[in-house]
Amino acid sequence: MDSETMLAELKLENKPDTWGTFQYIWRSLINVHGIFTMRFFRNRQFERSHRHGQLSKNGIWSKRYFGGLPFRIGAGCCKWGLVPRQKEEVGRNAKCALIEGKTEAESFQKAMKLGKERYCDSARKFLDDKDVVFDFAVQVANHEYHTTESLEAIWPEDLSPYFGVGTLTIHKGEQMRSDDGMKERMVFSVWNQFKDHRPVGPLNNARGFLYRKFGEMTATRQGKCPAMGMLSLGEVP
Repeated sequence: MDSETMLAELKLENKPDTWGTFQYIWRSLINVHGIFTMRFFRNRQFERSHRHGQLSKNGIWSKRYFGGLPFRIGAGCCKWGLVPRQKEEVGRNAKCALIEGKTEAESFQKAMKLGKERYCDSARKFLDDKDVVFDFAVQVANHEYHTTESLEAIWPEDLSPYFGVGTLTIHKGEQMRSDDGMKERMVFSVWNQFKDHRPVGPLNNARGFLYRKFGEMTATRQGKCPAMGMLSLGEVP
């Protein structure tokens, strides 16, 4: 969902036909908090990743990636991350002004265009010459601060640091491609795995419901199950 659509949903610009004026005003007032919360977290993340008004010099293959939601591991739970073993720089001194538009929708479009030119094209050239390797790391919950209830919680790493448990290798010559040209789309779900490693927490439960409904639509449209091992259409996470 792009930023313009997200704001339209939060502001309830597409209200149901059955709603009266009072219902619309009341729900709009409730969503004011959600709009400001979304912008606060977005701005905070922007400041963290764009120091001193500069776009990141790190390319796709030298960034660290972290999952924000917990997964089961044994009797407890963990969060996961990918830590790169290689350096890929795409240039310095690129100003954030390059992705600033007059509206949020225009800024989003500029960021997508620049992202393709600055990061995706560089990543393709990098992968043509050498393998890309990430350490697959986990952070195991061992303290009450490592909560599964608070959706925006960042687990303190001084209490439980990330440590590598495996590697993810993308071999040189592999092609980066979108699925726009695929005749058949697969069904992906965070619940499509061993029960011992399934997601935990309220937001993951909500995701499971949405993934299942989306999977039903995809399978129905194609007339068959496009991926083995997905949840059965009647199963509830």
